[in-house]
Amino acid sequence: MLHKCRYLQLRDDLWIPKLDELTVCLDLWTQILTQDWTIFVYKKRGGVHPQLGLAGEGDNLRVWLLEVSWLSSKKLSLRSWHSICLTWSGLERRLGLYINGTRVDLKEEMRIRPGPLSPNGTLTLGLSHGFTNGDLIPESGHSLPGCVSLFRMWPREHTSQQLQDLRCATGNLVRWTASDWQMDSCQAIPDASLECGERVASARRPSRSGCHTASFARLPLSQWNYSFFRVSLNVAVNSTPHNLEEVIHIWLQETLEKDQMSVLNLKIVSHSCTFQVQTVLTLSVAETEDRIRNHLQKYYILSEHIQLTPEKETIQITHIEPGTCSEHSQWTNKGFYMWPQTEAQQTAIMLCEGDPRLTTTRLCGLDAVTEKATWTNPDLDSCPLVVATILDLENISVLPNSSMKVVEMIGNLTSAHTKLSFTELVVVLSKLDEVVNVSQMTPPLGTAIVNIISDIIASESDLSLVTNSILSITDSVGSKMSIGGDQYSMTAPSLAISIHNMDPGCFQGLSFGVSSLLQDSPEIFINQDPFDSTVAFISLPHVVGSYFPQRNGTPSRVQFHFYGTVDLFKDLNSRMKLNTYVVSASVTNATIVDLEKPIFVTLHHLQTNLLNDEVQCVYWDVNKYDRLGGWESSGCRVNHSSATHTTCFCNHLTHFGVLLDVSRTSVSKLDEEILTIVSYLGCGISSVFLGISLLTYVAFEKLRKDYPSKILLNLSVALLGLNLVFLVNSWLSSFNSYGLCVVVAAMQHYTLLASFTWMGLEAMHMYFALVKVFNVYVPGYMLKFCAFGWGIPLFIVSLVLLVKVDAYGSVQYDKTVQGPDALDQFCWLKSDAAFYMSVVAYVLLVLLCNVSVFIVVLIQIHKMRESKGPGRRGRLLHDLRSVASLTFLLGLTWMLAFFTWGPAKVALLYLFAILNSLQGFFVFLFHCLMKESVRTQWRTHLCCGGFRLTEHSDLSHTATFTMKSRPNLLTHALSVKSAKSDHSNYTNSTSGSAHSDRQPASPVRSGTLDVKSEKALVLPRAQLCSSLLLPETHSSSQWNRH
Repeated sequence: MLHKCRYLQLRDDLWIPKLDELTVCLDLWTQILTQDWTIFVYKKRGGVHPQLGLAGEGDNLRVWLLEVSWLSSKKLSLRSWHSICLTWSGLERRLGLYINGTRVDLKEEMRIRPGPLSPNGTLTLGLSHGFTNGDLIPESGHSLPGCVSLFRMWPREHTSQQLQDLRCATGNLVRWTASDWQMDSCQAIPDASLECGERVASARRPSRSGCHTASFARLPLSQWNYSFFRVSLNVAVNSTPHNLEEVIHIWLQETLEKDQMSVLNLKIVSHSCTFQVQTVLTLSVAETEDRIRNHLQKYYILSEHIQLTPEKETIQITHIEPGTCSEHSQWTNKGFYMWPQTEAQQTAIMLCEGDPRLTTTRLCGLDAVTEKATWTNPDLDSCPLVVATILDLENISVLPNSSMKVVEMIGNLTSAHTKLSFTELVVVLSKLDEVVNVSQMTPPLGTAIVNIISDIIASESDLSLVTNSILSITDSVGSKMSIGGDQYSMTAPSLAISIHNMDPGCFQGLSFGVSSLLQDSPEIFINQDPFDSTVAFISLPHVVGSYFPQRNGTPSRVQFHFYGTVDLFKDLNSRMKLNTYVVSASVTNATIVDLEKPIFVTLHHLQTNLLNDEVQCVYWDVNKYDRLGGWESSGCRVNHSSATHTTCFCNHLTHFGVLLDVSRTSVSKLDEEILTIVSYLGCGISSVFLGISLLTYVAFEKLRKDYPSKILLNLSVALLGLNLVFLVNSWLSSFNSYGLCVVVAAMQHYTLLASFTWMGLEAMHMYFALVKVFNVYVPGYMLKFCAFGWGIPLFIVSLVLLVKVDAYGSVQYDKTVQGPDALDQFCWLKSDAAFYMSVVAYVLLVLLCNVSVFIVVLIQIHKMRESKGPGRRGRLLHDLRSVASLTFLLGLTWMLAFFTWGPAKVALLYLFAILNSLQGFFVFLFHCLMKESVRTQWRTHLCCGGFRLTEHSDLSHTATFTMKSRPNLLTHALSVKSAKSDHSNYTNSTSGSAHSDRQPASPVRSGTLDVKSEKALVLPRAQLCSSLLLPETHSSSQWNRH
């Protein structure tokens, strides 16, 4: 047979992938020496020189790698077996040749080319080959003058020690088994005299012999033949044992297994049992059946109380042929394993990929129901992890029959990450692209890929550089998927794909829509009109059918895609932002442009367009910005746009979205988190210091005798309520109680309105005291202020509850985010109309009034400064403190909310959050801590030792300071008389003037007015103006006198 067996060729459906490293091992026996001979050659299709190969020149070996060759310095002896291994690492540019375990030098200088081994080439053993018109043609004249055995290949470079461990191991890329090779006229001949001759994984080392047969290839074959039988019978037991199954099992073991028969899959129902028997086939089938029957007909005595008697007439024995477990490739996180074809009830053994010193096993078992050979799960416990991280996926070669395992492995790795780096994204997407290209796309495989893509686009990863890769993968999944019917849909939390096979001659239009994303996955509806919860809708006119490819009755494929995220489509060069989710439509193998009748697209706004900002219908251009992708508007126009939806007309198919020109800088998630922390921290600090202020004014009666102090007390209560409700709002909202949330939202609304109302009353009182300077009696002055301060907010909140109680409820901090990505819930006004009428309009009205009073006060201060003339300079810092005091007292910092747009939006938001969350702290600072009278009360009642003041020293200091102020008296004065005749001017206002606190109570006469009261306080207007605005500050000498 030698003249007929010229060469072996690797099977066409087994192909070698692109490799950056490898190991090839074989056993060689040469009989004669010729000038040029060939061991094996691997060429890329159509190539001239070998990509990889081993040849001979006389008694030397020549190594081929990447079309370059080297001659070895080692001479081979004749008529003896040699173990030869070739190793290569492209990264290290290292090539190694080992003969009988010893590394051999190569004569020529190393000049290894960079680059990987070309994939999908052709491999022949014993002969070189070329190509004619793409067909493989064997080359005669350089055949192998001897024998070859144990040819194996691994996709990794192994060390010398590893090569020793792999001496008899099965290759996991190319194996030495008949099923991997096109045998043609060659015949595999077993030869037990060869090392590893019984089986590849054997560690035995029998003596080697020569090439005794004329056969070219020597492949390991099974040593034993087994036969299998199905057996059923009934048994009778003289008594009822505690465990009948155990008794029968012991009987079968002692009866059959002593005759080298194995009992498999024993099943016992009452006194009837069924099982399979495995036995070595040494007799004929009929003889083996008789032998089994004879064993089973004998009665069995387990003990003196238990005797088992088979019912002979019920014994049925049938010969079965389970076949073999077919070859199976398997990717796991512990490596790739190509399990060879294995007989039933035999165990396949392979070396662990992560550590060749260890082994893994897999049983080809006999299924109890089908009675066919079936693979069980492999035992990989002893093998170390090979794919432990996402970057380890680079070492995986994707094969058609292992694609699902690779995808499962990718899914397990990505699901454990909330954020992937750019390198990790590239690795994952490249492997998914390989899967799509080499696999038959089945619905389970496609669904698994869609779930991985959905997890990626819903993660916190930066996807701006891989958008086109993701779109390409999802499009390929839809194009290549094999479906049984005319329609198939796949949904995941952030992604939906719908596939339709259409008859080109019967296409009358098609529509696709997606409902709200509040559920786990988007809900798809086909050929239905959009409704309230629709977030994306696209309708194809019938004219699209004329663009379908003509393929002789083969249906054309239309696919729709929905992407429930805006982070995937980032165009950094656009001044506008994406304000909708993205929907797309495409026809496989067709380009559809310049349609006569446009495509109808309706998209729901993520951010309500209440200000009627400019919107633009756009599509994603994959070729823009050096193929990074970007938004384009050509071919699309706005048909209609409202606050919540935009309808577009487009004349081509692609990915559609709607951009919104908000003319303001977007706030990143990091900024949102920081702003939230700042707000909560500031409100907490303000709550503490507002509490201190309230305790101070409540504890010391002297501090709350005048109207400004009483107004400040009410404002502090309102601000404290506002801060406290805000701090617990999200926590209370998490209980998901509608009634509780309405109460919390109403309280938040009420305290906000009350705070602004008392800020307005502060400004009103200031206006009365400073501008409207006349003598008037106002009965129930504070009572009227309290009625307005607490009554107006109560009226507004009650009105909202009466008109629409549903106006209150749970909302999101960020309305542009929906579904599982939504931020924390917050109990507040859900109705935009109620919010703008009862909050924005009211706050704006109060702030306009307060700004007017603030301007008037500044004008009065300026006039007084001019009237005083020179001599009182250096008060700039004092005046600035006064302005800051009034700014926080009147709530003017809240006006920043109306300017948070444009490039300065983020900076103004930070300023707004800091100043307004700390408003309570600043009220304490300017109107409590820096107020002389408050400090005096603290030192009098709270301090001890040298810091404590007596009532006498307090009065003495007050009188002294008042006498110094008397030269500044003016004729105009104000006396506002309360119901209790408790009078004071506005110098004891919340601005913190020390002058009014120390003014003695006495009748004051004016040139034109004469107002008397028991405790009436008539103060000079000049002193009133300055003390109204200025926090009490004194020189260190004055303070030290205490």
